Amino acid sequence: MNKWSIFLISISFLFSCSKDRITTDEFQSMDEFFEEEQAEVQEFVITNEDGNQPIVGKFGTKLFVHSSLFEDTTSRGAVEVPYTIQLIELYTVKDLILQKMNSNYTGGGLDYVAGLWVSAKKDDQYLKLIDGKFLLANLNTEVRPFVPTVYYGGNQIKPWSAWLASANGSSVGINNEVYEMNLADLGWNLAARFQALAPRTIIKFNYQGKGLENIQLFAFVNNERQVLKGGVMEIQGVPANRPVTIIAMAMDQNKDFRFFRKGIIATGVTDIKLEFETLTREQLLLQLTALD
Repeated sequence: MNKWSIFLISISFLFSCSKDRITTDEFQSMDEFFEEEQAEVQEFVITNEDGNQPIVGKFGTKLFVHSSLFEDTTSRGAVEVPYTIQLIELYTVKDLILQKMNSNYTGGGLDYVAGLWVSAKKDDQYLKLIDGKFLLANLNTEVRPFVPTVYYGGNQIKPWSAWLASANGSSVGINNEVYEMNLADLGWNLAARFQALAPRTIIKFNYQGKGLENIQLFAFVNNERQVLKGGVMEIQGVPANRPVTIIAMAMDQNKDFRFFRKGIIATGVTDIKLEFETLTREQLLLQLTALD
C-alpha cells in the first residue's frame, strides 16, 4: 500500500468520525423555553372597591374580589385597599404543558376544563381567604356536558407537584351557560372531572443520543383533555385499549427544537422509536396549539 492510499484512508476515517460526532444528538434542558413561553403572571392593583366590577384576565376569566374576603396570614388582621391580585389562566392543553404540569390523578386522570392560579398580596405580604369565604371566578370557556370538580395544587406557583381533591369546599357550578368556580383556597385550582383509566399500561421510547432525560414526553386521551406527563423515556399510567396521542419534544445541541407526534392504541407495554422532525420555536408552538 503506497503513501497516497494510506493518506486517503486516513482522511476517510477522520471524516467518518467527524460525521458521527455531528449527527449524534445531545439534548439540552428546555427550562428556559418553558419559562419564556408559559402563561404570564398578571397583576391587578385594587385601589377602589366602589361597585362590583370584576377583574378580567387576559383570556377572559372574571374574578370577583373584595378586601373583606382576605386576611393577613400572620396577624389575621383586616385588609384595606390598595392590595394586589395575581392571576395565571390555563385553558388549553398547550397552557398546561408549558406550565410543566399534567392532569395525572391517583387511579386515573383529570379531564380538565380550566386551571387558575390566584394570589393576593398587601405590602409584599401574601394574604389568604378568610375561612368560610369564597372567591368567585367566572371561566371563559365553553360549558361541556358535565359539572367539573375543583382539584387543588398548592399555593405556590413552583414547585407544583400534584392535584388533590379540594378539601375546603371549593366547587364549580353553571350559571347562564358560564362555569362559576367558588374558591376556598388561593393558589392553583383546576376545574376538571375524574376519569378512571384502568386498565393502564406503559409506553417506552427509544432513541440513540445523549441527554435523553431532557426529552419532554406527554400522552393525551383522544376527545378528552387529560394530559399525562412522562418521565425519562417512558410514560406511565396510559389507558390501555383507548386511542391516545403521544408527543415528544426536545432541544438539541444546536438549539434547534425537535418534535414527534403519533396516535396509537396501547394494548400492553409499548415500545416506540422516536423519529423527530426539526422545527422552529414558532412551529413548535403551533404544534402545541393544535393539540386542542
